[in-house]
Amino acid sequence: MEEILLDIHLAEAYSTMVPKDSTVRITDKNLDSLAVFYKKVFDNHQITQQQFLSSMKWYKEHPVELDSIYTRMIPRISEIEGKY
Repeated sequence: MEEILLDIHLAEAYSTMVPKDSTVRITDKNLDSLAVFYKKVFDNHQITQQQFLSSMKWYKEHPVELDSIYTRMIPRISEIEGKY
């Protein structure tokens, strides 16, 4: 789940870098691109959107486990940010 969430967060960040048109603020998500990114994440990890949502529901009911994932992810995200 950690790898999936990392890719999801990267997809969310990338979607703000793809302007839809000149009237959209750069910090707005390009929802069309985000949908494509999500599909690629799910395909890459060989899961469906429903499986992801079901897992997230479980993690929301078990916040300690979700917190431990994010505790491990934060240094990785910081490392990725540092590269770019």
